[in-house]
Amino acid sequence: NNQKISYKLDLKNIPISNNLKKVIDLKNLPKINYISRGDDYQILFTASKTMRSIIKKISFKSGIRITKIGKIQKNDKKSSVVDHNNPLDMTTIRGKVVEIVSDYEYIHANQLTMQYMGISEYPFKRPGEKRIIFKIKPEKIFVLPELQMNHD
Repeated sequence: NNQKISYKLDLKNIPISNNLKKVIDLKNLPKINYISRGDDYQILFTASKTMRSIIKKISFKSGIRITKIGKIQKNDKKSSVVDHNNPLDMTTIRGKVVEIVSDYEYIHANQLTMQYMGISEYPFKRPGEKRIIFKIKPEKIFVLPELQMNHD
């Protein structure tokens, strides 16, 4: 990045169609998977903070809805799309694999499916697919956005 900048987008502010919102809500799908496909937005631009009032006036007078979805930031931070309703959604854990366990019968996958989706069988099983669990001893945890730790 020659400009030494990055972006931070707020997932909840990215507009999607009413139909897509209904499907996402009905099927409990992650919005992040659908924001870069289709034609839910036609134009994306950046503008300085000093231009906000002018942009709001243009939006009002033209009847065109303009939504602020994020900000430009220094390049010392990685570009990201942040979900404030689920801040751990963008978490990376790095470490060493300490155990590898097969789950060919989908026992663990089915338990997680019941816990998080309320159905008894993992619904995305594909023919010939083999499930493997990697148990990792964490050495470094990255969270976007950065969360402040309580030291109590």
